[in-house]
Amino acid sequence: YQVLRKEFWGATPVEVAPRVVNTLITFGGSGLDERVAQYVDVISHRFPDIHHHVVSPDSRVTTGSNVSVYGRLSAAEMIGLMNRCDLAVSGGGQTLAELAVLGIPVVCVGVAENQRHNIEGWRIGNTLDFAGWLDEADTLERTTALIEGNMGYAVRKEKSLNGQSLIDGRGARRIVQALLGETNGQLP
Repeated sequence: YQVLRKEFWGATPVEVAPRVVNTLITFGGSGLDERVAQYVDVISHRFPDIHHHVVSPDSRVTTGSNVSVYGRLSAAEMIGLMNRCDLAVSGGGQTLAELAVLGIPVVCVGVAENQRHNIEGWRIGNTLDFAGWLDEADTLERTTALIEGNMGYAVRKEKSLNGQSLIDGRGARRIVQALLGETNGQLP
């Protein structure tokens, strides 16, 4: 019954690639300027053979030979970008469900306390690895270690299938059907 943006309702899952060529890095909204830039800098240097696609409204994140930065994207643009990526580093909000629908494995960094239950649910479903909270000193180090641990095809394939088994993007429709069923199909 997870509500997703309409564009994700019938989204086709990605095909798991033999190796990681592209990552998505996104922590959601704004206000994380210096931390996002720090994560992108460390990850892009630690994994120079991978192209990192960063979605951030922050102007401090700079492009490089293996980094592309995008501002705010529409849902359709986000799906297009996600479909190019083999692995994601993501905050713990709504994006986790969107990535699961598409079957993209995730290294998750918690950004806000209100993400705790969401992260825990996806972690139990084995769709992601949780690196820790953005404000913890060793989370960046754990993030790079978990990226390394998700390089193998079998690991990413398992997480991809787990995500797809937990969510299909049709939750909004189920909610409407349940509500209409409760009212015998009559809207108040």
